[in-house]
Amino acid sequence: MSVSNIRKKIALLANERNQLENECLNIRQVMTRASIIQLYKYCNKGNCKCKKGERHGPFPYLTVVINGKTIQKYIGKTSDKELVNSLKRYKIFQNNLVKINKINQEIKNMWKEYRVYMVKEVEG
Repeated sequence: MSVSNIRKKIALLANERNQLENECLNIRQVMTRASIIQLYKYCNKGNCKCKKGERHGPFPYLTVVINGKTIQKYIGKTSDKELVNSLKRYKIFQNNLVKINKINQEIKNMWKEYRVYMVKEVEG
């Protein structure tokens, strides 16, 4: 790859990273660091169907890991739009951070390639 192509690639990656960073910074609403899961339960009442292996549910629970412990909280059947939106914002934020880290690694590798190319130019 030529020096010009390396510079162009770095510029494109930096631009993509800037867009992702701006998207992360523009998420000004509340984010919730958790997930919604669906759980099935047993009630253990006398002649209930769950005694025969048919569980009750699914029931929506909010789950989060804090200090290595998984915490689950029943959130009920009513859908809280703000909670769902805050979960989506957090997921977008985290996905953008992963993408930014990958881009940073790619830019780092491109700079290494650029330096190798320039050393060859100086020596050659």
